[in-house]
Amino acid sequence: MRKARALVVASIGLLCLNGCSTEPAHPAPSVDGAPTFTGPWSAAFADAWSNSSNQLQRAILSDEKISERENQEVQDRFASCMDGLGATVTWDSDGGFRVAPKNNADSSTEMTESVTKCESETTGPISQLFYQVRSNPDNRDIYELIASCLVSKKLVESTYSARDYQSDFESDTFPFSPTDEAFKKCNVDPLGLNPQAPH
Repeated sequence: MRKARALVVASIGLLCLNGCSTEPAHPAPSVDGAPTFTGPWSAAFADAWSNSSNQLQRAILSDEKISERENQEVQDRFASCMDGLGATVTWDSDGGFRVAPKNNADSSTEMTESVTKCESETTGPISQLFYQVRSNPDNRDIYELIASCLVSKKLVESTYSARDYQSDFESDTFPFSPTDEAFKKCNVDPLGLNPQAPH
């Protein structure tokens, strides 16, 4: 449910050189060479794999698991790529990031192009999928999870439903302040599975 925040905070979000087992247990490949994904997030993994031509990203996706170490490695590679193009990167706990150009003369267009280039070569779909799976491992209805979390935080009435949240989200009109820390917590970690999420 995170919205990409280009330049200030962007979405995110390995050919296993340093962080993978020497004998990974990959699923059997399908006829077209793609792995066969079968878990709760199978469709997302299949889509990410088919839309990536990057060997590094496909190696991570192929076993339908993204470890914290793998995610950290692609994030480090992204930061290194951006550094080489004249910008520093600061990661948030939910996988978003802030980009600060070293040269104040850099235009937003140039920075956007740099982010796009570095993402395609490093994080690709990896980081975004990593955080999605970690916060919702069974791939349950995210609107339902967030609505339930909002009720538990007493930000909304007990009758507040997934449909209510979806409507409020799409219209960007909430019955509470979107800057409320409890809402931020529910938005990025509705099940409370990320110890680094805002409290």
